[in-house]
Amino acid sequence: MKIEHKYIVALIYVCILFVDRMDVSILNVALPDIAESLHVQIMNTEWLSTAYLMALSISILASKWLGDRFGLKNIFIAANILVLLGSAVSPFIRTFEQLVILRVILGAAGGTLIPVGMTMTYQEFKPQEYSKLASSTLIPSLVAPAIGPSLGGLIVHFSSWRYIFLVHIPTSFLALGMAFYFLKPTKTNPLAHLDTPGLVLTSLSVFFIIFGLSHVANGGVETINSLIFCFFGLISIIFLVKWSLFTKNPLVDLRLFKVKLFLKANILQVFLQICYFGSLFLFSLFLQTKLHFKPLETGLMLFFQPFGTILMMPFTAKLFNKFGPRFLVFFGMLGLILTSISLWQVGELVRQTSTLMLIICVTLFLRGMSIGLVNVTVQTLAMLDVSALQTGSAAALLNALRQFSITLGVASSALCLKLQKNSAYSYAFLWISFAAFIGLCLAFSLNNEQIKKKVFKN
Repeated sequence: MKIEHKYIVALIYVCILFVDRMDVSILNVALPDIAESLHVQIMNTEWLSTAYLMALSISILASKWLGDRFGLKNIFIAANILVLLGSAVSPFIRTFEQLVILRVILGAAGGTLIPVGMTMTYQEFKPQEYSKLASSTLIPSLVAPAIGPSLGGLIVHFSSWRYIFLVHIPTSFLALGMAFYFLKPTKTNPLAHLDTPGLVLTSLSVFFIIFGLSHVANGGVETINSLIFCFFGLISIIFLVKWSLFTKNPLVDLRLFKVKLFLKANILQVFLQICYFGSLFLFSLFLQTKLHFKPLETGLMLFFQPFGTILMMPFTAKLFNKFGPRFLVFFGMLGLILTSISLWQVGELVRQTSTLMLIICVTLFLRGMSIGLVNVTVQTLAMLDVSALQTGSAAALLNALRQFSITLGVASSALCLKLQKNSAYSYAFLWISFAAFIGLCLAFSLNNEQIKKKVFKN
């Protein structure tokens, strides 16, 4: 039986999503060991995530120009090769600075792969298939965060954190082989215009804000300098908005936010990713430093969150069509709030280790189901009103904002930990709960009937 070409393209996209999700989840469990091995403070290891995610955010925005200039297939293959090479040199890292540089390289390559893969995939499908497509592509990609912490814990426990990045190689190699053989060449435009001022302003905005947030709690002169960095970041954003609205072919096409559904989906995504990925960073440290679980135990418990998401997502598309997005977003965000508070308090209320582990696993499983309700909904809403000609720009902007939100989630959670001394975690748990609460409130802005009509009309 011959497989339709669009499903092969979707499979290639899934492979890249798998590598991206694996990269973040497998690293978090190893942070305490990396800090000890490379002689840095545990809070400074956030830079391994933020450096990767900053590079990812910036390169995502340049991906559309790269695809237009050199062809989607060519850029996809080149970036995949860079991921393979970066993963292969990871065992030879000897300093924390070298590791941060490697994360920047992997982030830049990954940031190109994701929107290019998404653009190629969504161009193959019809709008009425978007909800099913989002569910189908996200389910396999969630296998990565399901096995990432456990696999990372195993590698750290029996070997060394230096080998955790090698797990990317098989999947990246598979995606590379399929891309060579199956992807169709796309037209190139040698005269494609790169919005250099937009790229510079975007890079400055991301760097200034994330760097400022990462150091604002250090005290003294560093706090003043960090606030200055944040101020310059806000100024850069203002100039970026003005530039994007008045230039002809902007790198960041903010005019897409005139599409109200696209705007609402992106706002929801910001608070979802802050809550989700801020908690991934937070939980790994909380379970190991506060509740004193080993890396392997931590990885096995964290498995239950994406496992819950995987089980929930096949039903999300049906629930979306039956009840509309407001229902899914409201109860999904409510679940994130309740599970965040539960995990925060469980260590104080339960002392027996076996009972504590069971409660944490069940809570993370329910949290994963809540994420599954919101994640597919946001993806579906974002692309529903976007025209075929806008797909490339919308995919780049959606993914860039997603990655910036993830970076902001990690940086803000780390900031909360720094602000609260004595290894306390209450500020951080309250912050991710508050982010979910804002998302819950935004659910009421979604017009269920109008959106359902658009789905069935398309």
